[in-house]
Amino acid sequence: MSNVITAYLGPCPTATTEKRYQYDQGQVLMFAGVSLPAAYQVDFSNNPRTGDSATQIGTADEGVSIPDMFFLSGKPVYAFIVLTDNDGVTTEYRVEIPVIARPARTDEEPTPEEQSAIDQAIDALNSAVESTSAAQTAAETAQQGAETAQTSAEDAAEDAAASAAAAAQSASEAAQSASAASTSASGASASASAAQTARSAAESAADRAETAVSQLVDISATAQTLAPGSAATASYDNGVITLGIPQGAKGDKGDTGDTGPAGSPGPAGVGVPTGGTTGQVLAKKSGTNYDTEWVDQSGGGGGTSDYTDLTNKPSINNVALIGDKSLSDLGAASESTVAAKYSKPSGGIPKSDLASAVQTSLGKADTALQSAPVTSVNGQTGAVALSIPSTAADVGAIAAPSSPATGAFLVWSGNAWTAQTLATWQGGSF
Repeated sequence: MSNVITAYLGPCPTATTEKRYQYDQGQVLMFAGVSLPAAYQVDFSNNPRTGDSATQIGTADEGVSIPDMFFLSGKPVYAFIVLTDNDGVTTEYRVEIPVIARPARTDEEPTPEEQSAIDQAIDALNSAVESTSAAQTAAETAQQGAETAQTSAEDAAEDAAASAAAAAQSASEAAQSASAASTSASGASASASAAQTARSAAESAADRAETAVSQLVDISATAQTLAPGSAATASYDNGVITLGIPQGAKGDKGDTGDTGPAGSPGPAGVGVPTGGTTGQVLAKKSGTNYDTEWVDQSGGGGGTSDYTDLTNKPSINNVALIGDKSLSDLGAASESTVAAKYSKPSGGIPKSDLASAVQTSLGKADTALQSAPVTSVNGQTGAVALSIPSTAADVGAIAAPSSPATGAFLVWSGNAWTAQTLATWQGGSF
């Protein structure tokens, strides 16, 4: 394969070239279908939009060399043709060079023994090819010689027959013709012998060619992957060439692929077991996952709405209050028994029916009232007739002083209340 890559440009400012393999070196990019200056600028990169680039100068006759480093990553190589004129610098064209990724070669040189084995294998292949080519050429040459000898023999026989016919017409010519015929016959015999020899040589060459071809066909090649960093190996044994190729360095992480389609729904979960009755609850049957069963609820919880289900019902005289209970059932006195204990007199309860402590308290009250009787109020006794309007004297009360001064207060003086001020009270003041 040539190291020249041709990009065909035209009305469209972009183009894609033929593919190259990763790690290719010494590649040259040429442009066709567009007129470029004698010298021009080309920027190379592995990214069509971002990142750094390397600038090379190309010419119209020799194109532009592509830096080898852009073939190391296995990513496409992009070339941007930059043209400069009086108006400025403009990127006019973009070329994409697809790169096919392949395993990397080891940087280590093979040992002399490994190189010798590789050389022997290559020499054996070249010798087989050369032997096949030589045998094929010899066979073709021998075949051509045999055909030529056969033609010469046939021509000599025809000449001899013509000479014999001419000899019959004239004795002297016959003698001469007989002599010529004898000579021609000798030549024909020699030609026939040469033709036979050539045919034998051709058959022998064909056999040798067939043997060489079979040997070449019987040679096979096989490859095995070696550990990363190890040296390459080559060996030849009984027509088998074995090449050991070290595993290349790990490549860059590829782009994230598209999101795959949604998976199909999974099987239904375990869920709640069937069965159970009203009021039962779900409980673990064992330590195994999902091993549950329905059981009757016990312990705290929602209580009950049925009074008969209570275990601590209220009671009177240790008799639980449930159902219809009479006073007798509860150990209480009946209404008739309570009524028969005391009959209230129609005139009220006499003092003698009261408890002794109550009778003592009443007696003390009577004595207290009778020891200090009130017979008159300020000389007034009995019923008091009030006149309208009435005065304090009508009920034995002390009349208030008339027109007391502001701030005066009452003072008992001379068996009567008088209004006094602070200034006149006993000539002093507070």
